[in-house]
Amino acid sequence: MGLSTSFSFLYTSLMRIAFVVPPIQDFYLTPHRLSALGARIVTDLCRRAGHEVALFLFPSKDKSRSLPLPREASYLLPSMVPGEFGPLSFFTRFQHFGPTFEACAQRILEFHPDAILISSFAFTYGEEAVALAQAIKAKVPEVAIAVGGSGPSSCPEYYLRQRAFGPESSAGRRELPRQKAFPTKPLCMAGSGFFPSQTSSPQSPLSTNIPPVDPFYSVPPSIVTAQEIPLFDFVVAGEGEVTVPLLLERLEGRAKGSGQAQRVARVESEGRIKGLGRTQRWGLEKEGARTQGERRAKGDGRTQGEGLAQGNRRARCTACKGSPSGAEPQLIRAHRLCREDELEAGLAIVRETADEVWVTTSLSRGCPKGCRFCSNHLCHGREFRTLPMEKFEKALKRIPSGRFLHLNFEDDNLLYTPEYFFEVLRLVKSRWPQAEFTAENGLDYNFLDPPSIDRLVQYGFRRFNLSLGTIFPETALQEERPLNLERYLEVIEAIRRRGASSITYFIAGLEGDTPERIVRQIQYLAPLPTLIGISLFYPVPGIPGFIPPPSLLLRHPGLGRGSFAYPWTGSLTTEELVTAFRLCRYVNLLKKQHKTPEEEALIQRIREKGRLLTFQKQKPPHRKDSNQKGHWSLQEVPVQDSMVKQFFSH
Repeated sequence: MGLSTSFSFLYTSLMRIAFVVPPIQDFYLTPHRLSALGARIVTDLCRRAGHEVALFLFPSKDKSRSLPLPREASYLLPSMVPGEFGPLSFFTRFQHFGPTFEACAQRILEFHPDAILISSFAFTYGEEAVALAQAIKAKVPEVAIAVGGSGPSSCPEYYLRQRAFGPESSAGRRELPRQKAFPTKPLCMAGSGFFPSQTSSPQSPLSTNIPPVDPFYSVPPSIVTAQEIPLFDFVVAGEGEVTVPLLLERLEGRAKGSGQAQRVARVESEGRIKGLGRTQRWGLEKEGARTQGERRAKGDGRTQGEGLAQGNRRARCTACKGSPSGAEPQLIRAHRLCREDELEAGLAIVRETADEVWVTTSLSRGCPKGCRFCSNHLCHGREFRTLPMEKFEKALKRIPSGRFLHLNFEDDNLLYTPEYFFEVLRLVKSRWPQAEFTAENGLDYNFLDPPSIDRLVQYGFRRFNLSLGTIFPETALQEERPLNLERYLEVIEAIRRRGASSITYFIAGLEGDTPERIVRQIQYLAPLPTLIGISLFYPVPGIPGFIPPPSLLLRHPGLGRGSFAYPWTGSLTTEELVTAFRLCRYVNLLKKQHKTPEEEALIQRIREKGRLLTFQKQKPPHRKDSNQKGHWSLQEVPVQDSMVKQFFSH
């Protein structure tokens, strides 16, 4: 369906709002990134305020496609093995998960929204939020767009400075142009400020001899600046329960004016009037958008008086317009944390079959621990709060009954209030007696002991994700992270005795790390009854050491992906970070109970050579063999030699 570049709108009390989670670009996509808990909460808040809302969830593995590696990440090429696969592999394919930004914009605008809210749930994916907003503004420049989430909460300035392209500079643009040919030497943006004491560093994989360029578009910066059209009309920082009413008030303020008692038509620029029938809404959440009639039929939890009051307050509205040329975007910042009684339940069904259902939820906010590398507090503060039990009980009614339930908690600190957590588990088990639980974001082993582990296993925990951070007391002290190795060893042994499994996560690339210390951490964990999870340090604006954030991070937020292995602290090079990643995968392969013959052969060759090898796909030698499988070889991988030698000398 074609869309003109200019619309006028006539409607009254209700706004039609599109809430959008943009596609993701990365090497991989995990299920918890698909839950969109914050987006679902904000969607419910807008609906309860009386507006018609459609939730567009665009990240998808089913609609993924390969992309050229971004030019600014070309430093990764020496660490990548083309055609690599198997248990020791590093990342090989940079991908776009979801429809194209052009297709996303088309689908959103087919909903005919009066305002568009974009979720930027992590600063490192801020470029995707920008790209989607650019695609929307290229079609309908006057539509109001707001952006919120953890990204804007950590660095609102990045979003406030973005500018939309005018008609002459946006014509014909569809997707993000990427460099198709990589330079022989890695490149960087000049004057990044990453190494303030020198123009380059032996720790940095990037040179500093090229001028700044826009990471997305080849349009000259002068054109963008000359337009002075803010890309985002509103940038929202803080928790949704506090900021959504403020945002809606601003949007409604823009929309007040003359109108009719009911939305009747939308007038396109060429003068043709189109009735607002039911439109095709691709990419919408399964719930879809509840219309005003559906709310009246089903009831929306408001009394008649409340509905009339809201209707009068928003009566005679006209369309929300985007910022005019020369206007400044507005920052809406939460002036406080939401109270416990205001917390909304975040719950998402991420997968379901006829017999099973997988659900992700979050029941708490805030973290009082104060670890330097953590950004949780930038959006949710340091005051720990839990969802009222009656709200959680109500949220459970959204889960289909009669199926085997897999429930994952995204919370970082549920064991901070153990009795609350056990009451949650008891409530779930009363309805799904066979339910199993996970906590993918990790449990703090300091809050665990053998009795609590016994209870958790009885309730249905089969795997424990443990956040260790580091084994070195001086690093733990520097990062303000509690460390108790005696307790940790007691915990993983208790988990083993109960027949459950565990994954222990540590961080590589913290300030003060060295290649030797990282190998020692891997060697410490290798003989223990736990798999190793390695987290490559990534920065978020606002955490210690990144206030203010370096200009390189502001220019390329995507370099903050953990998978990009950028040496942000200078303690480890990219080569050393990737070597640590591969060594952890090798240790986990050794711990695998049932190995294939190929994996056994791989381990034997590695032990013989004292070098890391990997599987590499080979092209069939003859055309007639093109459909045959099994064409692979063992390939030595690029690593930091001294780290590998240290590991195998142990």
